[in-house]
Amino acid sequence: MYFPAIGILRSKYFPDSHRSVVMNLFGIPLNAMVVSVFLSIERLGVQGALGVSTVALARSLRQLSTTEATNEVELLLSFKERNFVS
Repeated sequence: MYFPAIGILRSKYFPDSHRSVVMNLFGIPLNAMVVSVFLSIERLGVQGALGVSTVALARSLRQLSTTEATNEVELLLSFKERNFVS
């Protein structure tokens, strides 16, 4: 279910000519985080490694909610400009 949904979203938002570059650029920070956690696993321990993943997930959720709120405001403003909403 996940992979077909992600494939549809990728084809919708990224043109074929740029898709591989964009996906590779998003993979670089993720790979850097994984390598840094693996290299410092003795110092972090299991709880520290899970803490790093929790912080990363919280940051991504915060960014997603900020992006969604910005998109809603822009949509509302565009409706107001077209006199759809008073």
